[in-house]
Amino acid sequence: MKKRAGQRSGLRRSAAIALIIKGQWLEKIFKCEKQWEIRGTATARRGRIHLAQPGGLLVGSALISCCTRIAKEDFLKHQHKHCIHSLSMVPYPKIWAWHLADVKKYETPFRYKKSDGAIIWVHPKPLRS
Repeated sequence: MKKRAGQRSGLRRSAAIALIIKGQWLEKIFKCEKQWEIRGTATARRGRIHLAQPGGLLVGSALISCCTRIAKEDFLKHQHKHCIHSLSMVPYPKIWAWHLADVKKYETPFRYKKSDGAIIWVHPKPLRS
């Protein structure tokens, strides 16, 4: 039986883009301790995305369900959703919460190639095993 695209690489075709997140925050996301990813810009993107480590590894997926602006004076009221303990850790003039839902950690992470300069979003190209 011939395998279709996505089955060969193990990547889900429904998520064509990956959000790069540092490892410490990914672990909190996978433990359901962190439901909001804090960024300095809004995103119009909704739906399933891959979650990627900066070093070129796809480690899971999530749904972006919503994006809301958070006032600096209200930021610490929502600490239980974003896990950031101090406003001094947030370098952005405007704070946006990207709401993550239906988080799944991949049993086997996938190596991918990213384009130079990608720091937030990448269109992952699976590396051949």
